[in-house]
Amino acid sequence: MKCVPAIALALVILPAAPILADEARIPIFQPTTITQPGYYILTRDLSPASGTAITIQSDGVTVDLNGRAINNAPSQAAIVVNGGFQNITIRNGRLLGGDFGVNAVASAPGTVNLRVERVETRNTAFVGVQVFGAGIVQVISCRITDSGGDATFIQAQTGGTAFTGQFIDNVIDNVGRFGIDVGGGRGVEVRGNVITRFGTTTPRVFGLILGSGFGGGGGNMVEGNVVRGSDDDIGILVDVPNNLITNNVVSDMGSTGIGILIEADGNRIVGNVVSTSNVGISAVGTGYHNHFERNYVEANRSDGLSISTGYNLVDSNVSESNGAFGLNFVSGPHAR
Repeated sequence: MKCVPAIALALVILPAAPILADEARIPIFQPTTITQPGYYILTRDLSPASGTAITIQSDGVTVDLNGRAINNAPSQAAIVVNGGFQNITIRNGRLLGGDFGVNAVASAPGTVNLRVERVETRNTAFVGVQVFGAGIVQVISCRITDSGGDATFIQAQTGGTAFTGQFIDNVIDNVGRFGIDVGGGRGVEVRGNVITRFGTTTPRVFGLILGSGFGGGGGNMVEGNVVRGSDDDIGILVDVPNNLITNNVVSDMGSTGIGILIEADGNRIVGNVVSTSNVGISAVGTGYHNHFERNYVEANRSDGLSISTGYNLVDSNVSESNGAFGLNFVSGPHAR
C-alpha cells in the first residue's frame, strides 16, 4: 500500500505593525521652556505669578493648549517664540491677560514660521498675536477680543524681505488700535474675518491694513471680510501695490471715517459693499492705476466714491443715497 506523506504546513503569525503610531505627547503642567522639537500638550490651566508661561526655543514644536487657559502674569506674554524658529504651531486654548497672548520676535529677518489656530486671546494690554521678523505666519479661526492695543501685529523686519501667510476666519472685537495689521506681506490671504469695534482707545486707525512695513509687500488678497463699528477710523487701508480687495462689507466708520482707502498703485477693488461712513471708497496720494469695479456704496455722509489720483478705471459701480457726490473725481484723468 502506497502511503501519501502528510505535509505539515506551518503558519507563522506575526504581530501586525500599526498603520499609524500614536503621536508621543509631552505634558506641560507648569511654566516651561521648550528646547526640543515635539508635540506638547497642556494638562492643566496655568496662572504664573511672574514671567512667561511657555517659551519656545526650538524648531518643530506644536503646543496644544488642550482647551485649557493660561492666565498671564502682569506685563508678560503667555507664549513667547524666542528667536527665528520654524514650524511652530500653537492651537486650541485661551490666553488671558498680560501684555501679549503670543509674542514672536525673530533673531534674523524673515525667519519666524508660526501657525496660531483656534486660540482665544482676551484682555491683553498690548497685542493678541505679535510677530516681528515674520517669514510665514498663519492665524486661523482665532478669537481676539478686549485688547488694549492691536489684535494682530505682523511685520517684516528691518533688512528683511516680505513675508507671506494667511489670516482666515478670525473674530476680532473691542480692540484699542488695529484689527489685522499686515506690514510687509506678499501673497498674503486675508479672508472671512469679522472685525468689529476697533480703535476704541486710539483715533484714526485701521480695521485691516496692508502696509509696507520693512519688507515692501504687495500682491495680497483681501476677500469676504466684515469690518464695522468704529467712531472715526478707516475700515480697510491699502498702502502697497497690486492687491485684490473683493467682496468685503465695510460699514459704520463714524462721521469722519472712510470705508476703504487706497494709497498705492495697481489695486483691484471689486464687489465690495461700503456704507454709513463719511466717505465710502477713496483713492489718494500715490493711488494711481487702480480698478474700481462693481462696488456698491450707499448712505455715506459725504461722497460715495472719491478719487483724488489719476489713471484709474471706474466701472459698473452703484452709488446711492450718499450725502454729497455719488462719484467725485477730485483730480486726474480717468477711464469711466
